[in-house]
Amino acid sequence: MKVYCPSCGVSNPENSTFCVECGSKLQKPQSAAKSTPVTPQAVPTQVGKPKPNKLYRSRSNRVIAGVCAGVAENMNVDPTLVRIFAIFMLFMTGGMAFFAYIVMWAVVPEEPYLESIDNQNVVYR
Repeated sequence: MKVYCPSCGVSNPENSTFCVECGSKLQKPQSAAKSTPVTPQAVPTQVGKPKPNKLYRSRSNRVIAGVCAGVAENMNVDPTLVRIFAIFMLFMTGGMAFFAYIVMWAVVPEEPYLESIDNQNVVYR
């Protein structure tokens, strides 16, 4: 029987103590006589999106390196607004925003590729 993580909804092997995706501690399922087991439908999941507040560079909505699109996805705003703000800051800081962009390009990881779990839910790894 698979064990589903209460935090992220990913299925884990039966003998797992911690979630392979998010690292949170798993609750061991009790016997069927005591309570109903946790099913994928009972666990809230975010299908198709990484966990919130994790900054990634966008793979799908990039213009140069995906930094502005990644910041926009993290803040849940339109990427065009972030790009306009970045250009505004480029002029206001005398070019120092360019170096900040280069540092973020080097430091912020790219968005993970999509993987299929159980042929029905799509989640980021």
